[in-house]
Amino acid sequence: MEGVFTAVADPLLQDALLGLIRRIAGDVPVGIRQWDELQPGHVVVTSSNDCSLAQCAGLSGRGVQVIVLAPVPTALQRDAYQRAGSTAYLPMEVNHEPLRAAISLATYASGEQFLRPFQTFGGNQ
Repeated sequence: MEGVFTAVADPLLQDALLGLIRRIAGDVPVGIRQWDELQPGHVVVTSSNDCSLAQCAGLSGRGVQVIVLAPVPTALQRDAYQRAGSTAYLPMEVNHEPLRAAISLATYASGEQFLRPFQTFGGNQ
C-alpha cells in the first residue's frame, strides 16, 4: 500500500510534519516509518539532518520517493540530494505550499493521485 510517511528523529518536528501531511494528503495513508520499512511506492518526508545522501540514494533506488527538507538549504547540498535521487529538496520553512506540491507530485509518480488545497494561516486556499 502506498502512503506518505515521515522519518525524522526530532519528535516535535515529526508531530508537526504528520499534522501538516494529514491536512494535505487526502485519503492517502499517512504515518511514521523506519528506514527499513519503506517500500516501493511510498513517499517519505525527511530532513537533511536525518537522511544522509547514501540513505537517499538507497531509498530512491528501491522506488521510494524521498522529499528532503533542509533547515539551512544550500545549492551544493540540493545538487547532491538531486544526484542521490531525491524527489524534492525544499527549505524547511513556514510556507507549506512547496511541500504540498512536492507531496502531490511524488504521490502522483507513485500511482496515488490527490491534490487537496488546505487552509493557510492567512485564510487563503
